[in-house]
Formats: sequence, C-alpha cells, structure tokens
Amino acid sequence: VTENSVHGMYRVNADGILKFVNQAVVALTGYSQVELEGMPISKLFPLVETNEISTANLALLHSGKTISGDKTLTQKDGTSVKTHFSCVPLFDDSGIYSGFIGSIMDLTERLEAEKALTESRQSYRSLVESTADWVWAIDLEGSHTFSNASIKALLGYEVNEVLGESAFPLMHPDDLESGKELVLSAVKEKRGWSNVEIRWLHKDGSVRVFESSARPLFDLNGEITGFTGIDRDITEHKRAQEALLKSEFDMRTLFNAMTDIVFEMDYDGTYINIAPTSPELMFLSAENSIGKTLHQVFPKAEADQFLSFIRRCIDENETISIEYPLVIGERTVWFEGRATPKTENTVIYIATDITDRKEAQIERERLMMAIEQAAETIVITDTQGMIEYVNPAFERITGYTRDEVIGRNPSMLASGKHDDSFFRNIWEAITNGENWTGRITNRKKNGSFFTEEATISPVRSTSGETINYVAVKRDVTVEIKLEEQLRQAQKMEAVGQLAGGVAHDFNNLLQVINGYTELALAEINQEHSTYEFIQEIAKAGDRAQSLVSQLLSFSRRQIINPVDLDLNEVTAKLMKMIRRVIGEHIHCEFIPGHELGTIQADSGQMEQILMNLCVNARDALAGGGRISIETGNVLIDAEYAKTHPWAKPGRYVLLSVTDDGCGMDKNTLAGIFDPFFTTKSIGKGTGLGMSTVYGIVKQHHGEIQVYSEPAKGTVVKIYLPVVARRAADIASKVDSPVTGGAETILVAEDDDMVRNLTKQTLVMAGYTVIDAKNGNEALSLFIKHADKVNLLMLDVVMPGLGGKEVYDRVLETHPDVPTLFCSGYSHNAIHTGFVLDSDLHFIQKPYSSQSLLRKIREVLDS
Repeated sequence: VTENSVHGMYRVNADGILKFVNQAVVALTGYSQVELEGMPISKLFPLVETNEISTANLALLHSGKTISGDKTLTQKDGTSVKTHFSCVPLFDDSGIYSGFIGSIMDLTERLEAEKALTESRQSYRSLVESTADWVWAIDLEGSHTFSNASIKALLGYEVNEVLGESAFPLMHPDDLESGKELVLSAVKEKRGWSNVEIRWLHKDGSVRVFESSARPLFDLNGEITGFTGIDRDITEHKRAQEALLKSEFDMRTLFNAMTDIVFEMDYDGTYINIAPTSPELMFLSAENSIGKTLHQVFPKAEADQFLSFIRRCIDENETISIEYPLVIGERTVWFEGRATPKTENTVIYIATDITDRKEAQIERERLMMAIEQAAETIVITDTQGMIEYVNPAFERITGYTRDEVIGRNPSMLASGKHDDSFFRNIWEAITNGENWTGRITNRKKNGSFFTEEATISPVRSTSGETINYVAVKRDVTVEIKLEEQLRQAQKMEAVGQLAGGVAHDFNNLLQVINGYTELALAEINQEHSTYEFIQEIAKAGDRAQSLVSQLLSFSRRQIINPVDLDLNEVTAKLMKMIRRVIGEHIHCEFIPGHELGTIQADSGQMEQILMNLCVNARDALAGGGRISIETGNVLIDAEYAKTHPWAKPGRYVLLSVTDDGCGMDKNTLAGIFDPFFTTKSIGKGTGLGMSTVYGIVKQHHGEIQVYSEPAKGTVVKIYLPVVARRAADIASKVDSPVTGGAETILVAEDDDMVRNLTKQTLVMAGYTVIDAKNGNEALSLFIKHADKVNLLMLDVVMPGLGGKEVYDRVLETHPDVPTLFCSGYSHNAIHTGFVLDSDLHFIQKPYSSQSLLRKIREVLDS
C-alpha cells in the first residue's frame, strides 16, 4: 500500500534517523532509497532542530499526539520545496517512544494554484473547477454557497445537490461536533484552518477521509461572512499509514510469536536480532547468541558453511534456500533455511526443523527405490480401477511404457483366456475390502501370453476409506514351463527306472535265448524241419533286444561311447539310407551348416536320432511331400535363456528336421515324448521313437524342442553342446574275422544260464574256461590259477564283490592282466562307466557268439 501511495511515507526512529521511505519520498527528494534510509531527518528539513518540531511538537509526539504542518524541504540538488507533513508517534512494547511514521506531500502545485487565483479570478475559477480536490464555500450557517464539480468524483454528489444545503449532515457522525466547533472557533477568531482531518460520508454510505484547509470570507465592512476551502481526499493515504502501523505491529507480534528459528544477521555473521523462541530451538540461550558471530556459536566447519550461505544471499540480493543437518547432542536435526536480504548488509533468516519430514522422505525414497527395483510387477490404480502407477518391472515384462498405461484400465492386458465372472469375482473381493490372490494370464504388447501370480489389495487411508488398489504380480510363465518340464522329466525318470531296473534281467534272458538259438542254427542243416522255427525264435530275440535297447536309450541308461563328431559328416553318410527308407515319393534334402562346431556324441546314437525323426516325418507325409535336414551353429545368450526356460546359455550345434506333413495339435504335441505314446495304428509303432530321441538328447546334455500345427507340418530342433576340439574322422566300420584261441579265460557271471552259455561258446572256440559264480569265487580262483589265466571276463554286477572290485584286487598283484567287462546295464551297474572313462574293454549284453569271440580276440591281441 505504501509503495503505491502518491504521498510520501516515511518512518523515523527516536534519534531522528530515517529508517524507511517509499518511492514517493524518493521522487520528491531526489535521493535514492539507500541514501535516504539512515539519513537524519534534519538534512531534509534544515530548521527542524530549531523550530517547533523539536520542542512543542516533539512533546506532542511523546505524549501520543499526531502533529502536522507545512515545512520547506531541501532536495538533493539544493532546491527548496514547500511540503505538508503529518506525523504519528510510535511506541515499543514497554510504552517508550521509538519514533514516528510520517507522511509528506508536495505543496508546490497547491501554492502555485493559490498564486494563480490571486492573479486572475477567471483563472482561479478555471483552476478550481479543474482541480481534483474538493473546493467549496459555506456561509456562517454552514450551508454550501459554492462547490466545484470534483465533489461528484470524491463524494458522489452533484453540485446542485449540495448548494444551499448544510455541510454538517455530510460529516461522519463522530466528527460532527468537532466540525461544528471548528467552524464556530474560526468565526469567533476570524481565522481559517489548515490541514484538518475530516471524515465525510460518501453518497453510497462509505466513509472518506479528507484533509481540509479553509480561510474566512469578509464583507466590505470586514465582517466574516463564511469560509472557502479545499479538501483533499487522503483516504488511501490514511489507509497506507494505518497499514504501515498494523504491519509494524503484526511483524513485531509475528516475530515474537514465531515457533521457527528466526533471526537477523549481518554480512560478518553476527546475530543482530533473534526471535524469542529461536535460541531454544537452536539449543542456545539468548545471551549466547545476540551480538555474537557464527564462529563463536558453532564449530568452524559449520560456521564457515553457513556464513558462505548468508553472504551469497546478500551478494546476489535474492532469497535463497538451503537444507542442512546439525548434530545437536546425540541427535542429528535437519533444518530447512530461507534467507532473504533485508538491507545491503543484513538478512532475515528463517529455519524450520524438518527432521520428521526428512526422515519420512528418506523412508519414502527407500520404499520407492525398493518398489522401482523390485522384480515383481507393481500396479497402483484409483478406486475406479484406472492405473496411476506402474514400476519398471511392469514395463520390462509387459512391453508397455509407463506413459502408455497411466490413466488406462488393466483390462488392456486381457488375454481373453478368462471369462467375465473371473474378473467380476476379483472386483467384488477387493471392493469389499478383501485381498485377492490367484493366477492371471495376460497379453504383452507384442501379443504373447504370460501368466502372473497376483495379489490385489485395497489401500486404506487413516480413516479406513479405500483410496487405491495395489497389485503385486510375479511372472510365473517360466516357472509353469519348468514345472511342466519337471513333470515330464519325472515321468520319464519313473519309466526309465522301471526300464533300467529290469533291463539287466531281460538282457541276461535274451543272452541265453539268442545265444543258444545261434548255437542251434549253427548245428543243424537248413533243410532240417526245425530250422525255420529256430530262425523265427532268433528274429523274435533280435526284436526283443532292439526293444530293450530303445528302453535303455530313452531312460538314458544306455552305454554310449562319445567321441568328437562333425554332425555334417554323420548326416551326409546316412543320407543314402534315409532316402531309401523314406521312399522316392518324398523329397529329402540336407542343408549342412558352414564351419559346423564339434560335438561330443555317440555316432551310432546320432544316426538313430536322424533315422527316427525321418521315419516319423515320412509317416506324416502319406501322400508325399518334403523333408529338410539342416545343421547350423547357434549361440544362446543369457537374455534368450531368461524367456525360454528350456535353454541354457552357450554354443550349440543345431540339428533341425522339418516336414510339411499333417502336423499335430496341442494335445498330441504335449504327449509326444511319453513312452509308448503313439498316433499310429496298432502294429505300426511301439511309441518309443520320440522317447528314444528324447533320452539320447538328454544323455548327451542337449535340448530338444518340437513345433507343430495341424496341416502346417512339424519342426524338430535339437541343440547339442559344442566342444572346443576338432572332430575325429569317422571311418567305415569293418568287422574283423572271428577266430578262436587256446588261452585260458576266467569267466565270472552270477547268472547260471548266461555263464554256461558263455563257457560253452568259448570252449567250442578252443579256449580253456575257468568259471566262477560270483566275485568272491572269481578272486579266489584267480589267486589259485593266476599263472594260467590269460584274460578276465567279469560281469559288472554280482553278489558280494562286483566286477569292478574284483578287478581292483587283481590289479594290486597283477597289473597287466587283460580284462573284459560285460553287463546288461541297470541303474546300479556301470553308471556310464568307469569302464569307458578308464579306457577299459566292455561288451554289452545281450551279445552274439560272434561278437563275443571277436571282442575276446581283440582284447587278447591288443
């Protein structure tokens, strides 16, 4: 208000020093605000020390009276200006006089107007009508005899409304008596009045404050006939004065009542003034603060930092803020401070204890950091279900950015796999204040499905009202796939254990059946009436042997002999046989990969995989079609493995077999690796083909994936780990001729029929045989005939000592004795073997007499 006032406003302390001036004073004096504030009032009014202001008027001020008058003011350039002043005294809380608030106005215009009036009545009339002040004349009864038009703007009356009417009814009721007394005294003393405050009533009922000056009018006889005067509207000026006084009072009251730290400080860091409560908040007493410097109150480091802050505020002449901790006793207190320049050398500083807020903020930031970094998806919606927040995990899993989903409903992720009742049940639960937990299948931005395990809960305010809903969701898509794989593995393992558990006994039986059948066929003529019957027995035995071999393959209990292979070479050599098997009506092509990596695998089992896959593809192409066999190098990285639970990071050789046949639906595809599962008609398949492929791949530490859709064909992809070695050349296998010998062989076999068959076969070939029923007997017989024994033939699993234990005991005294191990292989037998790992000789049951004799000769001659 004071800054916008057209009148000069200023404040003077008890010592006569100017402490405040507004812009009107600056304009009037020619001095700057900085020059005026701190200047003695006597510099503007040179006679102030010798005139009545310092005597009678000062006494009036000290007694609480308001004084006013006209004085000559000296401007900065030395020019003298006639002014009118008004002073209102100020007192401190103790009632002691502390200065005054004054107003000042330039009388130059008014004096010039009065001069002009004397020079020309016409000019006077014109000036009276043009002035913004109210010019009037009244007779001795107080009735208006003249009014200029300004009364309309100032009090709302037309001139003709007041002419001839008494002026007293226009006065404020509280000023009526003093107004009449003023006129009567002036008549009596034949004088006027100057700068008297009078409150007039506006036509609209509002109160306006005027400063009134008047002079008497005389007739020719020198008798007073009335008064003429001029009233200036000082309502805004008075309001500014009152506002300034109130502001001063309010500021003092506020300063004294502040519950924050409030103080005034200079550029050197000295406390000038401190609010009464501040020392307590700073854990300091008032006497230890005012007049002291920061370095006298705080440690040097804290004092230097804070002094730098204060000086920056003064130097930059702008309000600045700071947050800082102070260690007070054993407690760290956080403050938020705000420094505002007061003068060119001082600041007002206000600091608030924000420890609770800071700790809450730190806790909130810690919570937000946890939410932002959580692996689980977190979604917060309003009570209408519209998304207000999602964390980065949501963006990573769904593919949607935060900006794309804010303000939308989570139903945007709907996969279509749940009906309306599913979502209705969720909404009913959470709107009833309950938590909902379950699995939801949703759709990502790229269209793929994923399953989440979600907990959706209402968020309540302190009053118990639901204000949000929060969903914490975990992507369990990979887990579900892993669970499916685990169930598949457990199922395969269960069947494998069954197959492996009986394989040893089956192989012993087949050894006897096939062995004696082979001996019988060798003893009779092909024209014999039973020859054909025995041949059928031999064929059945071969089929049984093949079936047991398949059982062992898918159960991963088949003995393998892995070598470093080039899968391109294996496939190329097998292509001729594959094309012959699948038939000329099917086009089969092989696309070898460039610079294919080396794998460690059993060559025969790789051929078995290829043959099984191609036969299956052939059966899906009853009317003809195309089969593609392709190899290539593949690198699976960690990122790919995250979204494909079957995959493990590493370098692989990929073998893929693709056909454009009938394909499979999802139900068929789900059971493709199950043992004895087949879609072929009775008698057309055992259901062990894909099970065998699965077992071989797993036994080679590989992975297999099948992709198929009805009428769109099938793709089988097999990933086999790469080894950092060059592949060995695969030579065509040429069986050595079968010959016998005259050496002595110690045979240890717990199955009587197998032992007798083996003994008979070896004796017929010219060998001398010492047979043992178990491992203990074998060790005893070897010790007795050690000098005669040329070879040990040991069954791996026997009662008492097994073949491995017998072998270890023999090595202690005869480290060079040749040994041939044999087994039908069950889970507790070789366990892929110490035999192969130790580069020992092994023959797997059931074996033919030709295979046995060839292997015996190979061991003895090596």
